[in-house]
Amino acid sequence: MRSILLLIIVILLSACGSTVSVEMNGKSIEIAGVDGDPQLGGEEGKQALLCVYEALYKRMLHDNRHELEKELMSTARHVFVDDDWGKWEQELGSYIQKHYDGKLVAIESINPIPLDQIDSTMERGKRSYNRHIKKLEREEAIANQSPAERNTGAAAATLKAAIFPGQIHFQAGKYNDADANGVGRFGFIDEMAGNRATIAAMKGELALITGPLSMNKVPATSKGYYFKVYLPNGEDAAFSSADQIKMGHEDALMERKYICYAWPINKESGDKIFAMTEDGQLLSMTSEYDHRYDNKNLPPFDLIWGDKKKWGRDLVGWAYHTK
Repeated sequence: MRSILLLIIVILLSACGSTVSVEMNGKSIEIAGVDGDPQLGGEEGKQALLCVYEALYKRMLHDNRHELEKELMSTARHVFVDDDWGKWEQELGSYIQKHYDGKLVAIESINPIPLDQIDSTMERGKRSYNRHIKKLEREEAIANQSPAERNTGAAAATLKAAIFPGQIHFQAGKYNDADANGVGRFGFIDEMAGNRATIAAMKGELALITGPLSMNKVPATSKGYYFKVYLPNGEDAAFSSADQIKMGHEDALMERKYICYAWPINKESGDKIFAMTEDGQLLSMTSEYDHRYDNKNLPPFDLIWGDKKKWGRDLVGWAYHTK
């Protein structure tokens, strides 16, 4: 059984500010600080630096100082990308001096890395480093987005993660099967949210859609976007509400097709208009959206097919959205 390594980092700032002493199991090991020359070499030096890095990462999590993650990852680039252990030693020393400023810092106990496992540990470290870098890049990209860009991304996600599974469960549950053929039709947002009774569910019983979309607004609204579902009324028309469907009526197309649009409330709240059909494919307009639609002037059901007053197949001015 491997022994547990108690790693304590002790900051000993020398007169020139270039030395950091790392104490491991009572043994003091010096690593370079600001402007200091690398002190460590060989496999034991690599072992010490990997242990220090792991301990510093755990300390960051323990202290809930996630703002330091990007800086700590930046030091790791020197070894996981450039294979420059000397530069990494300098960067780690500088990091310790900058953030722990001469204080005794106790780090959580960690397992030592056996010398014969340095290479395999490095491979795992590289994979972990790449995952962390991608996560930080995503977080930075989101942080740099404008409110309109964030809302646009949220609208696309809502169609895929809320409307699409909601429709699958609504149809599979046969909550509206007016012709009793064992195949339910697709639903409107207020039906899936439980704001309207269906043939098989009382009002308030369903919660296939929750959150802002379930607030019973017309049209449904979430994070700066309007949402609207249409169901077929024959080949060349559509129902925009369950109120329009006569009792007992169920067109066979209603069991196979629907379309849902999402468009921004105003220019400040989003910059794209989306559509999603029963296959779950997300579509967006290829030209710049001119914000012609609002809560009174809704997109027509056949917009993606070129306003041909027909449930079509060929897209006109729309393309699959892949972002």
